[in-house]
Amino acid sequence: MSKTIDSGTPGPVGVALAINVGLLSLFAIQHSGMARPAFKRGWTKVVPEPAERATYVVLSPPSWP
Repeated sequence: MSKTIDSGTPGPVGVALAINVGLLSLFAIQHSGMARPAFKRGWTKVVPEPAERATYVVLSPPSWP
């Protein structure tokens, strides 16, 4: 039988919750930081303004389930 994402034994709930909270926190910090006007002013000195949004999307953590 081939191995899938659903095969195997589940891990501890506490570890799963800690990982999920960590990933959510990472996204929130990155999103909040990059949304601030001061960050955008400095960021557009490094990245051209037309590429600002595309760069944000590339640097954002994936949101698929």
